[in-house]
Amino acid sequence: MILTNNIKKYKIKIIFTVVLIATLTIGVAFYYQKSTQKSTVPQESINPIKPEINYGPPTEEEKQAANNVKEQVLQKEEAQNNKETQTGLKKVTPIITYASTVEVNAYVQDVFEDNGECVATFTQGATIITRKVQGFTNVSNTQCAPILPGLPNNEPWTVFITYNSKTSNGDSDKIEVKQ
Repeated sequence: MILTNNIKKYKIKIIFTVVLIATLTIGVAFYYQKSTQKSTVPQESINPIKPEINYGPPTEEEKQAANNVKEQVLQKEEAQNNKETQTGLKKVTPIITYASTVEVNAYVQDVFEDNGECVATFTQGATIITRKVQGFTNVSNTQCAPILPGLPNNEPWTVFITYNSKTSNGDSDKIEVKQ
């Protein structure tokens, strides 16, 4: 009986070894076949878009297009600088740099004066709340003093700034107040 058990164990080891060798052989053959097989995908389809960069000097047409754009930009800047309202004041656009339920900050570019008035108008549906502060000159523009909204609720609000002085006035774009 011991001899029979040993023979069975020996047969199992031999069968296991044969299966293992066969599996390894098939795996190596499959790998070798795949690694030596040429790709059937054409090289052009792998990267079909080959951008071409023209490093040459611009053509006359390109120069003319660039000059036209420059002229349009200059005309727009000149028109913006020369804007005057119906009252003869310089037209300005205040810029809101921060707007939250705690504080709103804004400045007026290209204006250097004290005692201008910054009016923040907060809107929510039909509800309108205004807050006024003085503007003051800083290094490069007129800064509005920090505006404290004191809003009655935490629902979404929008705000825009109106700047008025003896020499200029204008409105900012509306932006949403951050909670």
